[in-house]
Amino acid sequence: MYKCYFLILLLKWIILPMSVTGASRDCSENFQRDSGSLEYPNSGRYKNNADCTWVIVSSGDRIELNFTRFSTESNHDFLRIRDGGNRHSHQLGEYSGGNLPPTLRTTQNKAFIRFTSDHSQKGDGFALTWVTLNTVEKQCECGGNYSAESGTSCLPLTNGNYRNNMNCVWIISSAVPLDISFSSFHTEGNNDYLTVRDGRDIESPELEKISGIKLPKTLKTKSDAYIQFTSDQNKVKPGFVLHWNISPPEIHSECGGNFNSSSGSIKYPARGTNHDDADCAWVIIVSSGDRLELKFTSFSTDSVYDNVDIRDGEYIGSPRIGRIGVFSGVSLPDPPTLKTTTNKAFIHYTSNHAGTKPGFSLTWNTVEKESNCGEEFRAESGTIRHPIIYGNLYKNDQNCIWIIYSTVPLEIYFSKLNTQSNKDFLTIRDGSTIGSTQLGRFSGYTKPETQTTKGDAYIHFTSNWESAGTGFVLHWNISSSGGNNECGGHFNDDSGSIQYPATGSLYPANANCSWVIVSSGANIELKFTSIDTEPGTDFVYIRDGENISSPELGKYSGLILPSSVTTTSNKAYIHFTSDALYPSKGFVLTWNTVESSTAPIIIGSLTSIIFIVVIIIVVAYCFKKRKNKDKQDVSLVNLPSQQSGPGMGTRHDSENSLYGAMPGTTEPQVPNRGSRHDSENNLYGATVTRDA
Repeated sequence: MYKCYFLILLLKWIILPMSVTGASRDCSENFQRDSGSLEYPNSGRYKNNADCTWVIVSSGDRIELNFTRFSTESNHDFLRIRDGGNRHSHQLGEYSGGNLPPTLRTTQNKAFIRFTSDHSQKGDGFALTWVTLNTVEKQCECGGNYSAESGTSCLPLTNGNYRNNMNCVWIISSAVPLDISFSSFHTEGNNDYLTVRDGRDIESPELEKISGIKLPKTLKTKSDAYIQFTSDQNKVKPGFVLHWNISPPEIHSECGGNFNSSSGSIKYPARGTNHDDADCAWVIIVSSGDRLELKFTSFSTDSVYDNVDIRDGEYIGSPRIGRIGVFSGVSLPDPPTLKTTTNKAFIHYTSNHAGTKPGFSLTWNTVEKESNCGEEFRAESGTIRHPIIYGNLYKNDQNCIWIIYSTVPLEIYFSKLNTQSNKDFLTIRDGSTIGSTQLGRFSGYTKPETQTTKGDAYIHFTSNWESAGTGFVLHWNISSSGGNNECGGHFNDDSGSIQYPATGSLYPANANCSWVIVSSGANIELKFTSIDTEPGTDFVYIRDGENISSPELGKYSGLILPSSVTTTSNKAYIHFTSDALYPSKGFVLTWNTVESSTAPIIIGSLTSIIFIVVIIIVVAYCFKKRKNKDKQDVSLVNLPSQQSGPGMGTRHDSENSLYGAMPGTTEPQVPNRGSRHDSENNLYGATVTRDA
């Protein structure tokens, strides 16, 4: 019997663990409270590859969030706050680094909070508190004069919608710059307007005239603000809520920093004279969908030796901005204003050992992308029409950039071109930056020939201050002529390898290569067999999907061979970037199709079923064996009693047998079968000895 128990335990130890897969502790939670606090982690540093979500639901109208602590790995680990109860709600802010985020207010009674970290460095995390805000009806007036450093204005005056034919004016008096932000906005599009002016009267410069449902960007005044709302006699809508605060003072950064504010300035050095052998980097990241406008306000560095490098992105390997992108000397850069095509900018300053000049200063502001004046595409085909409304004239003094990202050659052809001859130009480049090879520069009324790129395309339109034309319409498709896949490619194989550069030489400066892998299986396992890139500046990125927006699985640089990574789908995106310095040997990686990551769950379920079936069989077997033994012993007890005689053996109990414990009971006699000694315990616990 003990053998059966041992067998059951053995099966439990061996089979059952196979059906259980490990899982990290869930760091998500839902709160249904009007106030509280959230701290992550509770102690120590947060984990790598964390993905935590919290939802706050209050019984009031809105939620106010205040941060008391914030420390994450800058530009890698992010906290995102959304105005609503899920991850698709409008994003209020995205924060990373060591700066304490501002106070945030939702426009409803729900807030969605998500924290993600990558595989590398860890931080101390964050702590915040929240309170419920009730309706702001008492603050809502149709116009007024204010002199407070902060406040709120809103419409309608009561719950519901504003009225028809309203004309409300608010004047905010201030001796210092103001930030005007919005927590909700909904007016009848193109009919009911909110106008914000930089000054205290209707003649002041207009900052923005707003209508519709899109939440406006934060506006900045030099001091006073003039705010006017007008509605017509048609439809009415829920209105708006706006807030004003004193604009933060100018940012002085000694050498580097990370900023998420919509405006600010950098001055280096902040005090005194220039520093020798400086190497400073600043990263600015604003809300997605916006762009950055950078403007130099002073510039004086040692020509050639001390440089300011501006990049259109958050890394040193991002494309440079402007005709040159690197600035040096004693003259203000021409033009002094630069615009990014993304919501990120990387500013890098280096000086040699003999730097003596005062340095530089610049300001930045957030600007919305001009309607149809510049965009990024990652589609295999598409159309660019500028201006977007057929027959309209484009604006004067435009500077529009479209970038098409592609891992395969593209054909670009025109169905229309109408620009001011020799004044307004459309330039197409074979690459993703302004420094890429120029394919053609077009102006006038003649449709250009089809242009073919090796991959990415950079399309740049400029107009001057004079008369304008009706613009252009162009289209792009994948080229039928194929191309060179050394720097980029598209693969539909279940296994293979990527070597860059393929020739075995050093990769070039400012490389920007992308490969897409699509397998027929469930997941893709990628493994490096060699890597040699400039540490900290030249990177290989692996993403879990087919484009640059897919989740990042890993970011690799240097000489240390990374461990293998596996996608959660049948697609992988590999991206390599290098800067202008120190090219190296590159990398080699292989890929294979692997079973779905859900296989362990299926296998676990099957092994659980197998374990239960085996246990049932073992228990049934042991029960049957015991039942048969019971029958044998019972039949032994029920044999007829006989006297000893010739040829018969005598049975003696060596211990208390069943019969020895019952006085007056005659032991049954069994036929003599020779001398047999049974020293094992029988069913009844007695030791029986049989003598011939």
